[in-house]
Amino acid sequence: GMGGVGKTQLALQYAHINLAEYEVIWWLNAENRLSLQNSVSAFLRAQKLQPKDADADSIRLTFLDYFQHHSGWLLIYDNAEYGEINTYTVLKDFFPKDATRGHILLTTRCRNAFEGAVQIEVPIFDVEAAAEFLQHRSGRGDSPHTAKLAERLGCLPLALEYAAAYIRETPGVDYAAYSKKLEQYSVKV
Repeated sequence: GMGGVGKTQLALQYAHINLAEYEVIWWLNAENRLSLQNSVSAFLRAQKLQPKDADADSIRLTFLDYFQHHSGWLLIYDNAEYGEINTYTVLKDFFPKDATRGHILLTTRCRNAFEGAVQIEVPIFDVEAAAEFLQHRSGRGDSPHTAKLAERLGCLPLALEYAAAYIRETPGVDYAAYSKKLEQYSVKV
C-alpha cells in the first residue's frame, strides 16, 4: 500500500491481537541496511547475546542463529522499501532460514518485490469511510465539510488522523477551519 495508508498500524494491531501466539515479537526498521542492522543489534542486546566479533556480518549471523534454535517468533520488518533486486537481497540476508519456526511480516510500498510472499494490498479509504473515520477520531459530528476535507487529504488514514487530532485538540477549529489552514499552509503541511 501507499505511504500513509496504515500498513504499520495494521502490523502493530496484528502483533497486539496475536501476542499470546508468539514467544518473541520483534520490530525491525527495514527502511535501509543501517536501520536494519541497528534493529538487529537492539534485538541481540535485549536477548543478552554477544556476537563473536563486532562486525556487521557477525551481528547478522548471531541474529539468524537465534531463530534457528527458537520457534514461536514473529519478526516485523517495517518500511521494507526494496524495489530493486540488489537491495531486496540485503533484506533477505536478514531473514531466518527456517521460516517454519516463526512468521515474518513485512510492510512495504513495493508491489511484487518479495518472492513467495503472500501479499495483502492495503487500499486507501473511500470518501464515506474516510469521513466516518475523521468524525470518530475528531469527536466532532458530521458537517458539509467533512467529506470535502477527507477528499482533500486523499482519504489517507495517517493524514486523517493528524487532522482529527488537530481538530480535537484545537479550540475553535472544525473541518472548515482546518481546510482553510490546509489551503494556507499546504506546502508546510
